[in-house]
Order: sequence, then C-alpha cells, then structure tokens
Amino acid sequence: MTSTFDLLERPWIPVRWLDANVELVGLRTAFSKADQIGSLECSNPVRQISMLRLLLAVCHRAQRLADIDAAVERLEEDWPSDVFKAYFDLWVDRFDLYGNERPFLQVPWLKDHEKTANRIQEVARITVEWAAGNTKLLMDHHQEGGGHSHSAAEAAQILVAYQQFCPGGLSKVFKDSAAGGPGMGFAHVWVTAPTLARMLTLNQLLQSEDEYQADRPAWELDVPGPEKIIDTQPIFQGPASRYAHLTRSILLRPEAEGRCRSLYWAEGITRDANPMSADPMEARRPSKTGDWLPVRLSEERAIWRDTLSLVTTSDSRPPATVRHAIELLQAADEPHPVTLGVGGLLADKAKLVLWRLEQINAPLAVLASPLLQAALTKALTVAEETGRNLYGALYAMSEQLLRENGQADKADIRRVVEGLAGQRQYWNQLDLAFPSFLASLVAPEAIDPALKGWKLTLRSALRAGWEGSIQSAGQTRRALLAAGRADPAYRRALSKINDSLEVTHEGKVVG
Repeated sequence: MTSTFDLLERPWIPVRWLDANVELVGLRTAFSKADQIGSLECSNPVRQISMLRLLLAVCHRAQRLADIDAAVERLEEDWPSDVFKAYFDLWVDRFDLYGNERPFLQVPWLKDHEKTANRIQEVARITVEWAAGNTKLLMDHHQEGGGHSHSAAEAAQILVAYQQFCPGGLSKVFKDSAAGGPGMGFAHVWVTAPTLARMLTLNQLLQSEDEYQADRPAWELDVPGPEKIIDTQPIFQGPASRYAHLTRSILLRPEAEGRCRSLYWAEGITRDANPMSADPMEARRPSKTGDWLPVRLSEERAIWRDTLSLVTTSDSRPPATVRHAIELLQAADEPHPVTLGVGGLLADKAKLVLWRLEQINAPLAVLASPLLQAALTKALTVAEETGRNLYGALYAMSEQLLRENGQADKADIRRVVEGLAGQRQYWNQLDLAFPSFLASLVAPEAIDPALKGWKLTLRSALRAGWEGSIQSAGQTRRALLAAGRADPAYRRALSKINDSLEVTHEGKVVG
C-alpha cells in the first residue's frame, strides 16, 4: 500500500494560537505564523519537550545566528518566515512520514533486511505513555497485542518523542545493547515566551560557520546502513544533531487512511560519550568526586530546590539555553522577568519512573547578578540545612519511640521518620512560599527584606513540620516523652536558621 503524510503541509503539531484556540498545524504553518502562536500544546511533557527540540533543530539549520547582534535582530524585527520557507523547499522530500526513500526520522531498509523484515511490533513499543513489554503504567489499560491504531499525526508525535526519550537497554538485533535517547538522564531547562517565535529565538544558540556546517540533523544526512548502527559514531556536533537524532532504527507501517498500528524496529546510532559535552538544555553541578553531573528529575525533590543550577556559581553550570537567553535579553535591553520551563523523563534503566513539566518565574536580575545569586544560594542552602536538621530531630524522637531495652534498629528508625508528617509538611510549605521569595529578588536593595521574609518562612515551615510530627506520633506517654527528649534538637534547628540568615542593612548575609 502506497501512503504519504507530508509533515510540512498536513496538520500534526498541537499549538495554541494567541486567541487561545488549539489546533494541529504542519511545519510550514508553524514557522510561517510562529509570531501568532502562543505555545505548543502537546499531550504530555515528553512530547512537549521533544517537539520544542525538533523545532529548534529546524531553526538552527534554516538560519544561523552568528552573533548576539543577529539574535537581537531576530528578536526585535519581523519573524523571517521566508527563510524557513526556503529551507523547507530545499529539503521538501525529507519530511514525509511515510516516504518510500526517506521517511522522516526513520530507516527505510528495515522492511527488507533479513534481521528486521519479520520483527514487526506494535506502535506501543515506542510510546512512553502506554504499557508495553515489562513497562507497567498506573491507570493505563492498553495492552500490547491489542492492535490499537494511530492517526498519522499521532504516530508522528510518538516517533519524535521516542527518538529523544527512548531508554537504553538490552537488545538483540544488530548488537547487544542500545543507548538511551539524547533527551534522557537530565532535567531539561529552556526559556519560555509569549509567542513561539520569541521562544525559539531565545533558545537558539549562536554558532560559527564551522559549527553550523558540522551540526546536521538526521534528515540532512544519508540513511544509515547496518554498519553505522553496529559501530559507535562520533559525538554530537551541535544542537541540531542532538535534537533530531536516530536513536532507534524505526520504520512505520501505514495502513488505510494513513493510520498506523505497527512498525519495524532495531537499534539506532550510538554516539561516543563525551562527559565534557553537555546538552544545551542541561544544567550541571559537581559531584563529590569533582565530576560535573547533569541535574536530574527526582521523585522526592521539587524542581525549585535545584534552582541554583540555573545560575552561574562555582557549584553550578546553567544550561546553554539559559545563558544565551540572558545575554540576548540584556543586549536587547529587556529587563523583564524570565519564565523557565523545566521538565523531562526520569527512568531507572529501562523502567520509566515519572515525567514532569513545570515553570519557574524569576527576575532577570537573579539570573545575571552575582550579588542576587549569592542571596539565592544562601536561601536555598539554609533551606536544605534546615530540612536535614529537622530530619535529625525527627530521628531522635523516633529513636526514643522505639527504644525499649537497648538500641533501636536504624532501619526501623528511618521507617518511623518517613511515616511521620514532618518532612512532607516542611517541604510542602516551602513549595508554596519559594516562588514569592524568588520574585522578590529584583535588585540588591531587595536582598535584606527578602532574606528576612525567607527566614520567617523557614521558621514557620520547621515549626509546622515538628508539630505535625508530634501529632502524627500520637499522644501516648511514650510519644510525648520521646518528643520532649528530642525537643532540644528542634530548638537548635530553629536557632541555626537565625544564625545562618542574619543580614545587615547593606543586604549582605552574615551567617
């Protein structure tokens, strides 16, 4: 059956227009009217981030930003839709989802190769939101083998997301294992904006001519043969090569009306690991051994607790997207608050744990001023220290609760601490308060009142956590006695907040 689905013209990208209407559009419309589109509106964080990265790959290839002046011009002048039209005209044959010779982000020879011709699997194999294989997802009632078909637009979104976010793991087609997608293993950070045009400009990195020539997405490269899949290839050459990469060899099998329920699958191109080469959306911080590691999503930690990774300090390396946006907004003399998008997929090997998509609103001054960054560093450091001190007080209380004849088992003590309300109440209260604190750091003269307010917030959160734990421990004689004996540890935690966040009238932290 001969099918076609032109991703340039046919609607498949979910967007929200400035008038709030949500619609599917093709790539040509997305770029010709990017200044009229308010945001991407994909159905989950993985698709949202992958789609943004795909559009940024097009931006990097269609119009190189050579320096900050070129970026300012793009930001302030009319959106150059003619540039993107010319780029799509040049590569028009590479954007057909079901093309015979060059299907988009796919490998056409899989249907004929002896190792893959009979390896037909369902589209559920490449989704992160459906249960497939050993992956069991809560509240998902689809089953592999159910024969579910997808529209071509849905299949295209799934394909784009999977090439960025597929987990690594064992494999037995051309080689024994397959690497994870370039979007795996870290929390993605980018700068949002009121229009898609502005957001793409803020997150497109500057490139020299040599960097531009080397940085080619999958659709500009030759179709990789089995030998390229077997051998490890050179490292990514830039943003476009990362954002549009054949992490897996896939070939969709279209059916009537362009719908799709199955595909051919094999390992894709594995790139050499380079620990010094960070993804443009990746923040890094040093490990105990001195290595710089990506900031990851966490089941226990809210994203705001890693805000320090978004500013430049001796203990953090912010994403290149954030550094570029700060430089660009300063050059354009736009000192407005910045909204950062943060999200991604957390996996444990091949097991998908969670996905997340959040926003952090911050004054531009916080991201650019060393003095304000120092205040933010202190505030977050003391919050973490107070959380540890609260844990210590709860541990002391739990130990007293369990102690009868001799020492209580440490594992049992930890389980009791986890069952108390204290840690959750402490961090939940800070979750609500931190956005206001961050928004108050607008200038050096705001440091003093902001830190004083944060000190009161920490004391209130600590008190709520301690009192909530006493209540959840019960009102028995043993529980009250344990709380009384652990009370000095709680009092020391309160005192340390005062000592650590003492400020002078110049706004300098004394602690």
